Amino acid sequence: MLLRDNQGSAQTGGTMEKQVLPGCFRGVLAATLLLVTHPRALSPDSLDYSSGKQGTFSCIPYLALSLGVSAFLDSPVHNHFQDTGASWTGFASVSDLAGEKAVLLPAVVLAYGAGRYLFRDEGLQAASLASAKALAISFAAVEGIKQLAGRARPFTGEGSASFQPFPGRDDRYRSLPSGHTAAAFAAVTPFAERYSRWLYLVPAAVAVGRVAQDRHWVTDVVLGGGIGFISGRLFTNELRLFPGGVEILF
Repeated sequence: MLLRDNQGSAQTGGTMEKQVLPGCFRGVLAATLLLVTHPRALSPDSLDYSSGKQGTFSCIPYLALSLGVSAFLDSPVHNHFQDTGASWTGFASVSDLAGEKAVLLPAVVLAYGAGRYLFRDEGLQAASLASAKALAISFAAVEGIKQLAGRARPFTGEGSASFQPFPGRDDRYRSLPSGHTAAAFAAVTPFAERYSRWLYLVPAAVAVGRVAQDRHWVTDVVLGGGIGFISGRLFTNELRLFPGGVEILF
């Protein structure tokens, strides 16, 4: 009798965990969307280009905090998508395209060509160039961290704390950070900051899709998104190193 009670208690606890933790994940997504889609945030005038760099680097502590919080969501969110993964297959197959470098690079080149030769739009040209530079920087950062970390992907079954540094081309240990998410944020950020921050919903969809496909942990997409966003913001405005002295412009 006592054994049955314990089992019943364990089952009830498991049910409550499934209900609460996915709810927490939805809450985090809702809070992120609320921040991004705030009326002031959506206004192009809300971006102060004269102080854009300070705003960019001030994001780093928030990224660190987000990583700390998301670490607690790695396993629960993974388990949630394991239970509902089939329903996300179509969504993820489409969202992945927005994080593929083979798609993003030609798209950026076409946007630059359209801005220069078709529309004569200097803003579109500037955003396209910034996007190309951000993609290059984010790619280098992502590859470096992937090699140093060597984190196991969720589908390996080794858990979120399994690391095998310097995995080379072994894709099973190239989970941290998410390259698709970083590329999507890097490519989109210059356009989102210049035109509309609703565009951030595109890389956000990429991030969700990568977790849903069991390719990445939540922390992977948070770090990848941070790398891409910071890269894009750096090149949205002219980046100057050593102000007041020797200047290196990117």
